[in-house]
Amino acid sequence: MEKSKTKDYKELSRVEFNREAHKFDQNNLMDIYNMCKHDYPYILKKLEEETFEKLLDVGCGTGNVITLLHEKYPSRSYTGIDLSEEMIKVAKSKEISSAFFMNGDSENLPFKNEQFDVVICTESFHHYPNPGAFFDGAQRVLKAGGRLIILDVTTWKVFRWIENRLFLPNMNMGDVHIYGRGEMENLYKKHGFKLESCESAGMMRFICCGRKM
Repeated sequence: MEKSKTKDYKELSRVEFNREAHKFDQNNLMDIYNMCKHDYPYILKKLEEETFEKLLDVGCGTGNVITLLHEKYPSRSYTGIDLSEEMIKVAKSKEISSAFFMNGDSENLPFKNEQFDVVICTESFHHYPNPGAFFDGAQRVLKAGGRLIILDVTTWKVFRWIENRLFLPNMNMGDVHIYGRGEMENLYKKHGFKLESCESAGMMRFICCGRKM
């Protein structure tokens, strides 16, 4: 994808989520972003299987997943990064003692090599114009044997075709591509991960897990 296109998608995402940040945590059943809250238990369940000390949440939004993790595992260390400055402001306002939140780019992770035990990405992967750059970054910042967990939206093949070719190009919310599980499996394998699972996570969602080889 051309750099100009990449910049456009990222700016659209940044503007959209800066606008929505102040109401993102409200329980408005008519708000599309309220549905994200139903995804968090799937991430928590996968992390019950994992022994970790340092976790990175990419596309952390207002820090909801980290909040839940801190309540369950208060002695562990959490870092959240998001493209939206306003989302990060809300996350920081929660004053989670074991968490550090920062504004940054999911495709250019500003962390040292082999810094984290787990990287998670919940409902933001479909906004990334260069998914390979994210995978390479996650691979770099994970310790040997570290785990990458991605939960994202999906739908049936024919609807994905319609969404990706007709709807998303005309939307202004920064959505880039809706993935099928097969596409995700290929990305994991291509970028140095041993795929452990890629399965349904409720209605129109998948959750994929892989380990750094």
